[in-house]
Formats: sequence, structure tokens, C-alpha cells
Amino acid sequence: MQIKCSFCGEQMDNPDFAKNYPNIVCRECESSAVNSNGEIPQFDSMGDFGDNPVYIDGAKCWRRYKFGGFITMRDDFNYDNLDEFYDRSGFMKRYMQDVPNPIDVSQINYLLSQLNNEQMDAKDSEARQREEDRSRLLNEYFEKGVTASHNGKFEDSAMIFIKALEYIKNSQHFEKAQILFNIVTAYCKAGNFPTATEYLSELDSLSARYPDNIVINEEKAKGLGNIVKAAYYVSGDIHRAVSYLSDLNFLTTRYPKNIEINLAMANGVVTIIEAYGRNSDFSKTNSYLSDLTSIASRFPHNIEINLAMVNGLFNIFISHINVGNFPEASIHLKSLKQLAGTFSDNTYIQNLWAEAFEYYQQKKDSRNT
Repeated sequence: MQIKCSFCGEQMDNPDFAKNYPNIVCRECESSAVNSNGEIPQFDSMGDFGDNPVYIDGAKCWRRYKFGGFITMRDDFNYDNLDEFYDRSGFMKRYMQDVPNPIDVSQINYLLSQLNNEQMDAKDSEARQREEDRSRLLNEYFEKGVTASHNGKFEDSAMIFIKALEYIKNSQHFEKAQILFNIVTAYCKAGNFPTATEYLSELDSLSARYPDNIVINEEKAKGLGNIVKAAYYVSGDIHRAVSYLSDLNFLTTRYPKNIEINLAMANGVVTIIEAYGRNSDFSKTNSYLSDLTSIASRFPHNIEINLAMVNGLFNIFISHINVGNFPEASIHLKSLKQLAGTFSDNTYIQNLWAEAFEYYQQKKDSRNT
């Protein structure tokens, strides 16, 4: 069975899967999709929803979001929503009389005959079984890798994810990026910074091959965020940490509205603020605090980014108060209080604000005595 991309005409890698989606678009072609505003389409991998419709070279398409990814399908008849597209395009025989524009009936009959009458021979059956086994093993390795990481067995987690790479097909760019990110993260947590950077290089190469792919760049950003932390906390190399943060900043400049990428940048900045704060290099801490403030201003209601903002302020506050710089410490304490008021229902922020205030009072009383 041959199922071809509705744009470039190339044969789809998995026709048994592709046949379930009308006018399916290959990964290469869908990477150039934009939303109605001409921007890279956004989607929520946890909620299984995202921008619809999307457009490829001006042609209207629909996406089905599921299991953290999506399938893109070309709409040749300008339908109003995804459900109508499925009804009219996915089951042509049932709705043929309602299609508003002339269609190639012979082509539809050919596709229907393929769907209804084609019998799998022994070779096709074996190939499908191998594909199912490959997918099953890939999912099993992924779940085992995540479980090992949650249990603190980071080296084991990394080795499991490395094994999972053997079951990745060349066309599975998203999945490969996700696994490489998990390998980088596992080695960072294990304190194996050199090996973590090796796999970050692979992730960087994948991003270079698909520079406009938002999912791959999100995984790269998260990997860079962890590398920034490992460079400082594991290797103690603040200059190298700053270098990796610069690479991360390039991605935030390119994707200023992407939450995942900006969150990785925000957490990386917090690490650098703490590093320079311990050295009492306040000109640099203030500069990076400005960067952190800029990110938070773009996402005023995002709790994770504002948690990073709180942590950055707390680190600078501690740095100033530990050297007896109470006027500057007081300024940052007021900023913490303001955020505590904004996020009054967040226990972490409330506790951190209370801890900062109590520490300030203790240091102030100690100085007065």
C-alpha cells in the first residue's frame, strides 16, 4: 500500500498508520506550517490541543493533536472545522453527494477499493508486526527511563534512553529530540557533565537540520537550561555556564512568545544570578535580573516563570544582605513582597517571602545590637 504526502508526493513511512488520516502531510512539509497569524503554530502537549487551522504555502490544513504530538492534513475544500473535515474527507463514500466542489470520483473509488479490498500478504504482515514491536519497545524504554530518573537512578536512566535511540526511525525527529533531552538531563543530574554535553551536541545538530521546528527547539532549550545548571553546580565553571546561557538566549530572541523556551532561559538566568551573587558581583546580578524581569513581563500570569523571578530576587536579596548591604536588600525584599501579593494563593512564594522577611529582620536586629 502506498500513501503519499498531499504536498510533496513522497511516500509516507508508515502507510498503515497514514491511511487513517485523509490528505496526510509528511513531517518535512508540515515543519513549514504557520497559524492564522502567520506564526509558528503553538500546541499544548499535555492538553492535546493547539492552533487550528494551520497553513502550508497558503494551503489550509487541519491538525489532530494527540499524545503530545500532532498529525497534519490538507484541506482541499475549505471546511469550517476539524469535525467537518473528518466527515467530508475521511469518509468520502458516505458524504460524496454533499461535497461542494467537483472531485475526482475515479480516484476516490480507487482509494475506497484499496481500503475495503486490499489483503495483507505474508510479507506485509511481518513488516507491520516488526513496526508494532519496535513502537512497543520504544515506549517501554521511554517509560523505564522516566521511572529510573524519578527513583534517582540517573546513570541507569541515561543508559535506558540511549538504548531507546536504537528504535528511533530516521523520520521520528520529535521523538529523537525528546529522548536526547532526557539523556542530557539524566547525565546532568548524575553529575556527568562531559557526557551530557556530548548528547547536547547531538541535540544541537538535530536542531540545525530542522531550524524552524518548534518542538525540536523546545527540547534543545530545555537541554541547554539543564546544561547551564550543571556547568555551574557540577563543574563550577561560571564562564561556561554563561556561554551556554548565551545559546539559550538566542532561542528566546527567536521565539519570544514560547513559554517552554523562555522558562528554560528564566531558570538558567536564576543559576547565573546565584553564581555572581556568591561572588558579590552585583553589576552582573543586576544585569541578569533585568533579563529575568523582561521574560516575566512577557508572561505576567505564568506561575512557573514567575517562580523563577521569585527565586532570582531571593538570591540577589541574600547576596546583598550577607555583605550588609541593607538598602539594596530592602529594594529586592519589596519586589518579593509585591510578587507575594500578586500570587497570594501560591504557598511556595508565600513561604519564600516570609523566609526573606524573617532573615532581613534577624540580620537587621543583629546589626543594631
